Amino acid sequence: MSALAHWLARLTWFWILQLMRKPGMRRAQLMPMKWMRSERASKFYRSHVRQNMFARKIGLRLLIVSYTFLLASLILQCAFQAVMFMNYKGWLSPTALENRREFSEP
Repeated sequence: MSALAHWLARLTWFWILQLMRKPGMRRAQLMPMKWMRSERASKFYRSHVRQNMFARKIGLRLLIVSYTFLLASLILQCAFQAVMFMNYKGWLSPTALENRREFSEP
């Protein structure tokens, strides 16, 4: 399960980075700077760069953990639904008591 989560996270991370490198996305991220004063704009830009560095540092690990929890949740829900289906069909009903006692009486 961890290998699947790792693969999904790497694939998602690749597409996120590809999208963030597009010129239109960069323009959209820095668009609020147009309406700011110069000292506020420089502060905004430094904050933006720090946030991007932080995201690059922990983004992939965070995606791996998120996908691991997602896959674990899916597996638990599928197992629960399988047990509920078997119970509904009667496959999990206990055996009759007289069938169990045939070996205990001499």
